[in-house]
Amino acid sequence: MTTRDGITKTVNILFLKYKDGDDWTENYPLCSTDFGNQAPLILKTDEALKLSNEFYFFSKMNKNLEGSLDLEDFRNNLVLTFDERNPIGTIYYNLDKDDFDEYFYYFFNCTKLYFRIPGEHILDDIKYDMELQFNCSGKIPGDKSGNIKYVFVATPVKAVDDADNQSQFFNNFEVLLKDDVKTENLPYKISVESFDEILNPFNMFNKIFFYSGSVNYPECMINSNWIFIDNPVTIRKNLLQKFYSLLDKDQIDDGNNRKAVPKTQDYYILENSFNVMNK
Repeated sequence: MTTRDGITKTVNILFLKYKDGDDWTENYPLCSTDFGNQAPLILKTDEALKLSNEFYFFSKMNKNLEGSLDLEDFRNNLVLTFDERNPIGTIYYNLDKDDFDEYFYYFFNCTKLYFRIPGEHILDDIKYDMELQFNCSGKIPGDKSGNIKYVFVATPVKAVDDADNQSQFFNNFEVLLKDDVKTENLPYKISVESFDEILNPFNMFNKIFFYSGSVNYPECMINSNWIFIDNPVTIRKNLLQKFYSLLDKDQIDDGNNRKAVPKTQDYYILENSFNVMNK
């Protein structure tokens, strides 16, 4: 079926699934077991979905934004927050499994960027030096409860020795070194020229993982989906150390990340119709 915007496909989406209700309360005690929290997953590249033909997802990022870098959630999380009226951007995807509407998409506005040091997910036995996690929220069309749902989009970050090999995105944060920003200087204003380098899913070399999990802050309730993009970006080691120095060591001794857990070897398969738009 051809639509106004592109082509409609029906495919099987493989959702990663937790094993035996793993949680991270012991590792992250601020989370409450009352909400059935779930941990980040240990992932393998060959289990990822190719964006080009198995999963429809795209982002529209705003440019030249000013955010506030601060410690939140009982000073456990280092977060860059933007005005809800002018967010980082919007994440769109389509997983309508029953009443497919050719103009129907889930969309979530992203207003927060979490810096996890070191990274949380483990990919191909590698635990990365940092992980960027975009917090995006919205309401599901047709959900009469009116509850806010969340999508977290995460991508790994690898440390490199020199600035020449650093991803352009992190050049926006060199001011932290230049101004010798310390924890007591927070909140601190950061201007970001563009997020395109981080959230560019039209790069067909990228692969993604999709699973249902928890929000990444207390009380850690399960009402979110996670999209992990296998597209590592780079940060120079001096700047990574500056990010780490901003964490409140009274709260976090060895980084602000949770312990990743294995997934079950079984998937549940959901047949989905979704719209593939022209860029």
